[in-house]
Amino acid sequence: MKKMILLCVCLAGLNAMGQQRVFKHPGISYTQADIDRMRAMVDAGQEPYYSAFLEFKESRYTTYRDYERPLPVHEGQPVIWDNPNLWLDEFGQVAFHNAMMWKLTDETSYADKAVAVLNRYAPVRSIKPYGTNCLDASKATMLIEAAELLRDYEGWKPEDQQGFKDFLVSPGYSTVEDYYAKYSSSDTLENRVTVYWNIFQGDSGRHGNQGLYGLRTLMAMGIYLDNDTIYDRAYRKLLSLSHRQDDLPYPKGPKIPHGVQSHVNDEYYILYDVSKITVGEEEDYGYDDELKYWIWENGQCQEASRDQGHIMDGMCNMVDIARTAWNQGDDVFSAYGGRILQGITYAAKYNYGWYNREQMKNKYWPEEELFEPTVENGQFIRRMARCARWESLKINPWSENNQTDWTRGKQFHSPGTMWMQYKVRMGLPADSLLWVQRAFDVKKAEDGSMPGGLLDYRTVWMAGDGGTFVDSRHVSGLPALPGTIRAVDYDFYSLAANGEGLTYHDKGTEKCKLYRTDGTVEIETVGDGYVVTGMEDGEWMNYSFTVAKDGYYRIWADAEVSVVGGALYAAVDNGTAVGGELPVGQGFQEHELGVLRLRAGASVLRMTVKGTDNAVRLRSIRVEETARPSEETDYVWNSRDYSTPIGKGEILTDQSDKLLVSNRYASELVPTFTVVGEPMEYHITSDKLYLAIHGVNLNMVAFQEATYRLPGGMDDETKASTSGQAATYSVKGCGADGDEQLFVWQLDSSANRRIEPLLGDCYAEGVEAYTLKGLCFAVNGESLYKDTRIDDIGFYTLEELMAHYGEDLKDTPLSVPPIPMEREGTSAVYRIDGTRVPVDTSRPDWCVALPGGIYIVDGKKLVLP
Repeated sequence: MKKMILLCVCLAGLNAMGQQRVFKHPGISYTQADIDRMRAMVDAGQEPYYSAFLEFKESRYTTYRDYERPLPVHEGQPVIWDNPNLWLDEFGQVAFHNAMMWKLTDETSYADKAVAVLNRYAPVRSIKPYGTNCLDASKATMLIEAAELLRDYEGWKPEDQQGFKDFLVSPGYSTVEDYYAKYSSSDTLENRVTVYWNIFQGDSGRHGNQGLYGLRTLMAMGIYLDNDTIYDRAYRKLLSLSHRQDDLPYPKGPKIPHGVQSHVNDEYYILYDVSKITVGEEEDYGYDDELKYWIWENGQCQEASRDQGHIMDGMCNMVDIARTAWNQGDDVFSAYGGRILQGITYAAKYNYGWYNREQMKNKYWPEEELFEPTVENGQFIRRMARCARWESLKINPWSENNQTDWTRGKQFHSPGTMWMQYKVRMGLPADSLLWVQRAFDVKKAEDGSMPGGLLDYRTVWMAGDGGTFVDSRHVSGLPALPGTIRAVDYDFYSLAANGEGLTYHDKGTEKCKLYRTDGTVEIETVGDGYVVTGMEDGEWMNYSFTVAKDGYYRIWADAEVSVVGGALYAAVDNGTAVGGELPVGQGFQEHELGVLRLRAGASVLRMTVKGTDNAVRLRSIRVEETARPSEETDYVWNSRDYSTPIGKGEILTDQSDKLLVSNRYASELVPTFTVVGEPMEYHITSDKLYLAIHGVNLNMVAFQEATYRLPGGMDDETKASTSGQAATYSVKGCGADGDEQLFVWQLDSSANRRIEPLLGDCYAEGVEAYTLKGLCFAVNGESLYKDTRIDDIGFYTLEELMAHYGEDLKDTPLSVPPIPMEREGTSAVYRIDGTRVPVDTSRPDWCVALPGGIYIVDGKKLVLP
């Protein structure tokens, strides 16, 4: 596992005198590899991407209609004076959502909509220049994100793009003259500065999060404008470095407070009179909007005495800043011993710990001692803010403005971004990520979907980005297979951080100097190309790729084998590897490693060398589509082989490995599958009364074990069944070709003896929903040598089941119309199987005579004990 290290400032590709950095495009929050991954997963219908894509597509920002609303005009001048939340942030989200939709779909209507939003800003020459001007102007971040995605869109005219760029830096960009000091005025018409000049100094007069938003926008602007001085201004200030010598200096200091003001929260912080603060002459002094001053050495946020909402939102913003830097080759995540993660953990312990115990009554994890930092117990630091307006006394659970708005218990809005970065990309150990995991789990449970399911989600091997290199510079993008990948184009990690154990494993320690400089994998020149050499036993490299359709693919390795005992293996997404020892030969030759079943979407191929050291040199990997091997007789499945079609059930894949895995055999012909996944928590409402399994070559399905948690329960329940395999309803020979099978189990209290021991408790009186943690079942096909496939494992209401499989179920009792009709002015009562119950509902005690169970009355579920 990777470990955080102390700050090591890496200024690769630039120097203090302004050597031009070559930026990666797109490269603010999302690279081309990110977009390729998202698009491939959406096109393939893979979860959680596809469901999240549908939500993204139908969001109010994507579907916003009034996107050409004219900006406010003051005496003939377009201005953004009031409500920057609307005119910059809201419309920035509209532009970003539509720009991303264009990237994911190629539908130019989305791009045109985003362009229409951006083009309105070209004539703007005035943005609020006082008070919270840095915070207000920084709301342009999403506008810049959209512009970055659209930079290669042919429908955005060059002159219009230039107009938007001019808007960002109006009245013009300068490194020698402070236009904010020259032109800014509280008068609307006299003010002549826009985004850059409101944010270029951060905010030295307030809590740090306001200036941090400015630094995030500054960094994005530098990337979009290909201006490394602007980018470095934000990056260097964030890490408390001195300003570049070819740029304007940062604000002077220190600030000295004079005069205390009384306020409602005297208990939590001392407020000093801003009008009486004096400023020193030390250049580049460093204020609260810098990493080490916003998150202190114990993880405490500089705003801890202010309120919790600003902290939780600010931590997410800090992660976004670090991610932007990461995409350009700078590692802010590891700075100051992993200071950002320290801050996330401190804030999460204080807020989520209280939320789980006091507000949710220990719903998410067992009761534990609350984190209550104080000066006395050494967990809270009393300190003066660098801006000299506040002195922290104790942590504040209230709003900064009153003691009536309780803010403790606030949540991160993007824990999915945090989890993917720290767990998948950086590979940090689970014990260091406990509170990130908890934040992720709470968000997932309360939203009912995977956090970051479209924009941020990565499977277990997706630590890096695919692509190639030009002049030692990484060009982001995922190669499409079938095709050939050069061995030297293993996944890029970072110029500033070490990808060892994440995108590659190499026993050497010296950085490569040929072709690429981001890893220790040995590379040498052969002919007019490059090959990977010096390969030792156990070393491996990852290659992210996309594939358009499910199927079987043959893997070839173009390798030179000079010594007996060298072997190569290929595996995808932690699945079964193919390969073996390669024969010694003259020069480079193609060697067949075997056939893998690939799932449509984005995946990661891992090439591993085994056996004799330095026996193999690898030039490329070729993948070609092929037929299913006739000799394939195993039933080893994983999530590459299974997905729930949209609208057909509630089970989704949490991780790339071990969704469906053969774990033992009931007999030689009966493989057993377990629906698992480390964080598997599938929320199933109790009106989902039927479990259906649909597939090909399903002769028998026998449930063996189920693990679940009931609402309010502290522990998981595991139930086993030794009953036989028959379903309440089963249909053989269905489907267009008559080769499909459908099994349906009734789950409520009247369920048959074969399934009731497993899930009967989940449908008892008063249970509205439960969380499924695991489901184990055995499957026997008609013949071992036929292809057994499961297309759907779904939980359904009666109505949903009939909508999906009504034709196949036409000869079963389920074909009874599921919606009861009223007769003679009284309610009709039906059993869950659709048969009418002869009861007079006009009598006030009519339900007393009915046996316990679940019934449908006027289309609604009625549970009787």
